[in-house]
Amino acid sequence: MDFRRWITRKIIDFLTEPLPHYQRFVWNDPQALRRHIQKGDVLLVDGDNRASQVIKYLTQSCWSHAALYIGDELLRRGGEAADRTREAFG
Repeated sequence: MDFRRWITRKIIDFLTEPLPHYQRFVWNDPQALRRHIQKGDVLLVDGDNRASQVIKYLTQSCWSHAALYIGDELLRRGGEAADRTREAFG
C-alpha cells in the first residue's frame, strides 16, 4: 500500500471513530418516524463521530447532517433505478 492510501485510511479511521463521551439527548424511535414522516420533511441528524463534530463546529449548528425525505417516489416510478434500490435496501 502506498503512503497516500495509508495516510488517507488513517485519517478516515480517525474521523469516523465514535466519540468516547458522546451523549444522546433524544431517543430514536424509527417506528414513530415511519408513522409520521411526510414527503418533503427535512431530517436533522447529530452524528456520534469526529467528522460530525467537525461539521457542527464549522457550520455552528447543533446538527451534523440533514436529509430530505422523498418518500417512495423512486419505487412507484419503477424501472431500473427502482429495481436497484429494492435490491440494495429491500
